[in-house]
Amino acid sequence: MRFTTNAFPVEQRKDAWRFALKRVSITLDKASEDQLYGELIRVRGSMGISFLRLTGTAQMWQVDLRENPDCFWMMIVLDGAAETILDGETVHISDGSMICAPGQEVVSLSFSHDQRLLWVQIPNDRLDQRFKSPLPDQPCVVSGDNGFAHVMVAMLRGVADIMQDASAETVRPVEMAIAEFLLASLLHSAPVSALGGAAGVRAALLERIFQTIEMKLADPDLSYQKVASDHGISPRYLQKLFESIGDNFGHYVKVRRLERCRLDLRSPLHAQKSISDILFQWGFNDSASFSRAFREQYGMSPRDYRKVEILPE
Repeated sequence: MRFTTNAFPVEQRKDAWRFALKRVSITLDKASEDQLYGELIRVRGSMGISFLRLTGTAQMWQVDLRENPDCFWMMIVLDGAAETILDGETVHISDGSMICAPGQEVVSLSFSHDQRLLWVQIPNDRLDQRFKSPLPDQPCVVSGDNGFAHVMVAMLRGVADIMQDASAETVRPVEMAIAEFLLASLLHSAPVSALGGAAGVRAALLERIFQTIEMKLADPDLSYQKVASDHGISPRYLQKLFESIGDNFGHYVKVRRLERCRLDLRSPLHAQKSISDILFQWGFNDSASFSRAFREQYGMSPRDYRKVEILPE
């Protein structure tokens, strides 16, 4: 999807821009008609994550996804600056920072000068597959100065720069990484009180454990004892952390490995790899047990899954 106000006569640009924004769940509250400019380009990835680059002159919006609330979104300021209202106070969003919110929250944004943004919408089911820690239930601003957010913003700037030529496959590597960086950025930037005291501290520790597991999924000898040692905690305490979220270490690792295999089975980058190569690459060591687990998780065999055609959006 691509739109630019330059395709319309000057007197029609404001109405055309308002209509284009409405199609992506943004209400245009205020904009100058004399020098109005707006452009949007959207790419939807194969994993259901939407990337929308917005460029424009000074204007005011309301972001309202309540008709499709089952997502969590973030909007990164690539150039310019924005202001929003949080808890009754005006909050400045500088170049390189971002605002994040659950889909059911309405957020007002004001831009006093030209701006360029990247708006990313992540389906809740994509987050639920990965995270046990709760995401914020209110809008929040995350500074691009913190380590995880800085890396994520740099990655998304690259996506924004190639939006005109991007496709679902182009953004797929970003889709695989973005949820990891999102939660790490939120946990890193939030004070303990915002994370819920002791429960928040446990959530932050769990997220670090999840990151360690993610980096070591390919190791067939990955164990809870090794992970506990990496984080300076006892194996028993690590088990209790997983019990607190209704899971266990072995099941969590299996599900994450299955998801990595599922993604590789669909990727053109791995089309020449055999199913055995893929399962061994992600730490499985037995084809039969892998096939059973895959069928239980996704409702079909790995071979059948690989043959299923991906329908266009």
